[in-house]
Amino acid sequence: MVHILSTLSLCILFIYLFICNAIKEYLKCRRCQHRVSWRSNIVNLREHVSFGTGFHGSEDIHLFEEKVHTQVHSFKDEKNDYHVFLTVEDVDIDCRKKNKVKSDWFVGLTAAECRCPRDWCQRLVGWRFQNVDRHFYGLLVKELHGPHLKGWLWCQSCRNHLFQLEDIVPKDPVSSKIVYKESTIIGRVFGVRVPVLKDEHGILRKILTVTGDKLMGNRGDPVKAGDGWFKDYKEFCPVCCSTCEEIIGREYKATKKGGDTLAVVFWEKIGGQFTIPTGLRSLPYSNVSDRKAIIVGNTYVSDPDTRNKLMCCANDADAMERELKSLRLPFEVRTLKNATKDQIISALENIPTEKDQVVLFYFSGHGSAEKGFHFIVPDSDDRRHWEEATTTSSTTTSSYINIRQIETLLMKTGARVKISIIDACRGTGQFHDQVSEECRKAVDDLSRSYLDDDDDGVFEEASCTQVEERDDEEENSTQSTDENRAATTSVEPSSDENGRDFRRLNESHQGYGFVKMYSCADDTLSSAGDRTSLSNFTKHLVSEMTKELSIYRLFQHVNTLMKSDAGRLKQVPRVHSTLTEPFRFQTRDLPDFSHLPANRD
Repeated sequence: MVHILSTLSLCILFIYLFICNAIKEYLKCRRCQHRVSWRSNIVNLREHVSFGTGFHGSEDIHLFEEKVHTQVHSFKDEKNDYHVFLTVEDVDIDCRKKNKVKSDWFVGLTAAECRCPRDWCQRLVGWRFQNVDRHFYGLLVKELHGPHLKGWLWCQSCRNHLFQLEDIVPKDPVSSKIVYKESTIIGRVFGVRVPVLKDEHGILRKILTVTGDKLMGNRGDPVKAGDGWFKDYKEFCPVCCSTCEEIIGREYKATKKGGDTLAVVFWEKIGGQFTIPTGLRSLPYSNVSDRKAIIVGNTYVSDPDTRNKLMCCANDADAMERELKSLRLPFEVRTLKNATKDQIISALENIPTEKDQVVLFYFSGHGSAEKGFHFIVPDSDDRRHWEEATTTSSTTTSSYINIRQIETLLMKTGARVKISIIDACRGTGQFHDQVSEECRKAVDDLSRSYLDDDDDGVFEEASCTQVEERDDEEENSTQSTDENRAATTSVEPSSDENGRDFRRLNESHQGYGFVKMYSCADDTLSSAGDRTSLSNFTKHLVSEMTKELSIYRLFQHVNTLMKSDAGRLKQVPRVHSTLTEPFRFQTRDLPDFSHLPANRD
């Protein structure tokens, strides 16, 4: 009997401990302790969702008794406020689908507000993100109960504790007193809006509001509030640090009976964890401000065969120039239209040689390929140029440009980041059956080692496999170049010296930091637009360039848009990269931490 009772007692104790432990595993509302979700529901989205604008990374967050290493995401909303949240699969909160939020935080997903379901709370705790295939939830880290909000912020002068993160209570001052507002992230997880106001002496003050009785320090004598910052608060007590005795803020007392006290802390007096999460910091590649671009758009107006004209290419060049100049770190752009071979090569050779710079080459026009070599087609006023492209008498003399020659010249600049964007066909076009046997023989005689077109560091996910639709390609090859952008391959293989330079540079440090973007896969065609539109590839590329996306994410978005916009011509873009760090055309709009000391915790 005693044995049975002892066994039963152990079982009860085990169940009790399990329940106690389970309670600790809940994600709870910071205000009312409602159980919002479960620890096991925390999910990472890297393999499921294409990230949009904002910051994305991983962080150790002290949500429970121990820290949890998880993905965190930070975005600015339409009011320019920062939000830091983690993602979960399931929740017990009130999702208000009618209260949709305008955002491009995740590609192809809409966002709807989620609030605590308790009637007396109704606090905004996150959002529901969804599309036709799936949904998930983003929970604001600052609205979750846990030890992560117990972090202290201290006096900048003496490091004496002043208040905790959970004591921060954002309160907007009287709107007429606000000079401007700044959005920032405090303690890695707490997004707040910091107003800047003028005090009674005309001095600009950046302030943070906290619960009045939570601000530690010595209170002075009450003073009439001549600043007029807050309605219903007519007097305040100066607050001094209890250790160094510097004035760190003010404590306001409400005029209404039973009103709460409100403390204001002067921003420059606060020390502590003023950092964005470690995994969300901007990276050096994106901060290179010396950016140069050469843009070429060839319409081939001099070609006597009107079927070869590509009027959309001028529009492509204009759109690319416009977007590159509109970035936070704009490009210095040189645009060439209907450029000849000499003009293109000269522009590349005259790029100043600087190590800490970004160099971009963009081409929109005709292109072609022959047995592993890819070419772009310059323009020319010389009629012999076009006769050579449509006769079978040419040998190895050509005015076409091997793309590898362009890549060699980009690497010779010594730039930190080299980007080559080719919006042209990489296959055979309407004159394929007219290509001379002599040209093909010239290519056959080249060293086989020069035919390897693979690059190290390829983005495997972004480099899409070629669509094997040969019948469709042969059908397309008989259409006008308003439908495709290929031209006859009149081949001039690069010289042995150029070939040695290409191999030598690829095997050096200059082989790193190179991004090569193509509008279509090997041996396939690229779709063009009409006189008033852009080509499909450039249209989607420029639409994504102004977003805060890495090259990898940007190309994922372009591929998604191209796939959904595919017509009869199957066009699969490709990218090759040897970047060792992410690069963004549009740099991130980071919080300003320049006023803080170099030594931060």
